[in-house]
Amino acid sequence: CVLQDGWATLCVQPGDIVHVLAEFGADGICTVDRDHGFVVVTPDLLISATAVANGIKCLRRAVLSERFKGTDSSSKQMLLGTILHDVFQTATATSFSDGCLKQISQQALQKQRHLRDMFSLSLTQAQLQGEIAEYLPVMRSWADTFYRTRGADMEVKLPGRTYRNRGDERSSVAISTVRDIEENVWAPRFGLK
Repeated sequence: CVLQDGWATLCVQPGDIVHVLAEFGADGICTVDRDHGFVVVTPDLLISATAVANGIKCLRRAVLSERFKGTDSSSKQMLLGTILHDVFQTATATSFSDGCLKQISQQALQKQRHLRDMFSLSLTQAQLQGEIAEYLPVMRSWADTFYRTRGADMEVKLPGRTYRNRGDERSSVAISTVRDIEENVWAPRFGLK
């Protein structure tokens, strides 16, 4: 496997377990670059999607949150994730408008179970509201693009080749309804839990 672009700096040692998701040529060689494929190092070590999302803003924060998450019964990141989960799930049943998202987040901060956790972590509602507010535009943007709309064109790469799927089509993807938000999905292929 030939690693190019940002992948060229990937730290892989002999003996590491890797999962290469790329097309291999007839010669048994594949190329992973910014446009094609990716590599998952130690896919058997599952990390949460929240840790991946936190890594977008600050890689150190994501690593430290994962490393020290078991040292306390509750943490600010866990509480924030739980509240954002509540906000998102409620919005799927109501609205993703700016006003509605703000109102839902304020109501979530009033829930008894969240107030208990805030107290035990010495956090104020204002502190959490500020952090929650950073995520609301992302939720709104996602809903504007994919939820109850015509959808958005995006490249959909499905395994295998059929008359409908050559593996390189752009398809319109839209989500019409949400029945529930499942947070306990494991994807060892991608190293995610």
